[in-house]
Parts: sequence; C-alpha cells; structure tokens
Amino acid sequence: MDNNCGHKDKACVFHVPIFAGLSEHELLGLEALLITEMYAKGSIICYEGEDSDQIYVIQQGRVKLFTMTEDGREQIFRILEETDFFGELSIFQTEKLSFSVEALTDVRLCTIKQKDMHQLIKTQPSIALDILRTMTNRLQRAEGMIRDLGLRSAEARTASLLVNLCQEQGGDELVLSLSRRDLANIIGTTQETLSRNLSRFQDLGWIKLEGHRKIRILDHEALRDMV
Repeated sequence: MDNNCGHKDKACVFHVPIFAGLSEHELLGLEALLITEMYAKGSIICYEGEDSDQIYVIQQGRVKLFTMTEDGREQIFRILEETDFFGELSIFQTEKLSFSVEALTDVRLCTIKQKDMHQLIKTQPSIALDILRTMTNRLQRAEGMIRDLGLRSAEARTASLLVNLCQEQGGDELVLSLSRRDLANIIGTTQETLSRNLSRFQDLGWIKLEGHRKIRILDHEALRDMV
C-alpha cells in the first residue's frame, strides 16, 4: 500500500470528472490525502454488507459491482473503469455496501476518506453536485435494469445489451471486454441462453459473430425494434 498516488501520472485526481473544477494546487493537496492499493485480477476488493467510510477511485483497471440473488446467481449491475468511482454514498454517511466489488483486471485504486471529502466539499460545493449528478444517472440505469429484468424477454435483453454496447463503443464492430458469463449476468440470464440468442441473431442476419470477443452489427434497426 502506498501513502499517495504519486505525481508521476496523477490519474487519481487530475483526470476524474468530479474534481475538474479544482485548481492544480488543490488537486495536489487532495492527492496527498489519498491511499493507493493494488488488487490482482479476480480478487474481491469489497464485500457486500461491509461498512465503508471512503470513496474509491479507479486509477487503473476495471472492476465489476455485483450482488448475489436468492437462488445463488451473480447479478452484475455495473462495470467501472479508469477515472470511475464507487462508494459515493459513504460521503454522506457511513454505509454498508449493497454490492461486492471484484477486480476484472489488475487494479490500482485510490481511496479518499469521508472526513477528507467533507473538508473538500466545504471549499468546493460543486463537487457534491457533480457526485449527485453521477448518482442520479446510475439510479436511472439501475431502474432501467430492474424494468428490463421484470418485463423483457431474454432475447429482448440480449438485443438491448448489443444496442447499449454499440452506443458505448460508437461503431458497428463490438470488442467485448467481458466474458460471455459476465455479459449474461449483466442482463440476468445464463451464458447458454445468451449464446443461443446471439446465434439466433446471427442466423437472422442481424449480427456476425467473430470468435468469442468480437461481434459485427449488421442490422441496427432490427435490434432496436426488439428493444
């Protein structure tokens, strides 16, 4: 564990959107308060139900936030990458985490204690507004996920997944950074069902599967119509 993030790349604070309004002097002051931790791929960073009094900023790598359903299945509800953060509710009160966090790659995290965030917000109230905007966006996405799981078929959820990935990657060729198992867990189905739906979409001429990590979208309109 390091005492701070170091000034070599400044990734923890200099490239995080919620800190964009801070001066370089303020950023360097904040950086000195951070603690950096490293996690190997596959390790659990936090467990559901743990107390948390800090916010976590991803300096390098990718993590998944998930919970376990009553029938023992993993439900992924967020994938976060560099400059993203989690544990934001702890800024306002010490919280019990409602999710577990696993490192999908080797991960470097910076943590900021609740008391330090309170002092920062007192001098820069705009940070609290930026955090609330992010929380609102995440809540809207969570509500959409709950609606999809309750009302849409597995085929429709698969089509929705592809449409969302297209929007995120901005092209017709999708490069999957997650395994099919993780993608299936995101939309609340099994890996077998996801693979079967992808094969059916390919048979219909909507997509072309190129190995396990690439999907070429051939008919955007057909996928959107299913959503």
